[in-house]
Amino acid sequence: MATPQSSGKGKRAVAVPVFIAAVLVAVLLGAAAGYFARGEPDAGSPVTVEGELPTVTVTVPQAP
Repeated sequence: MATPQSSGKGKRAVAVPVFIAAVLVAVLLGAAAGYFARGEPDAGSPVTVEGELPTVTVTVPQAP
């Protein structure tokens, strides 16, 4: 004969992993739905940035 405490603990031990699995499945389905609803963005034109970079010169004295 099972006591009420032992039967409740067994249900909780099964319910927690099932709940975690359900949340993970929901997150994955939501991410997939969002990706497919948005679609792949169109490629833009190439961007070229030209400019000069400042030069820094560091002089280190010799060790004594």
